[in-house]
Amino acid sequence: MLTHKGTQVLHTERLTLRRFTVCDAEDMFNNWAGDEKVTKYLTWSPHQSVEFTKQLL
Repeated sequence: MLTHKGTQVLHTERLTLRRFTVCDAEDMFNNWAGDEKVTKYLTWSPHQSVEFTKQLL
């Protein structure tokens, strides 16, 4: 039986995987969430502003 442990942070020599935080909103918006080409095949439209991204997070 599986036991839910929540989101675990994973570290490697070159990468850290973790949950997004509000501090990530500007980078998230600028790098992909606000880009129409990147979000073309997703179920949601590109974010219209950094503020929207912050609210979502």
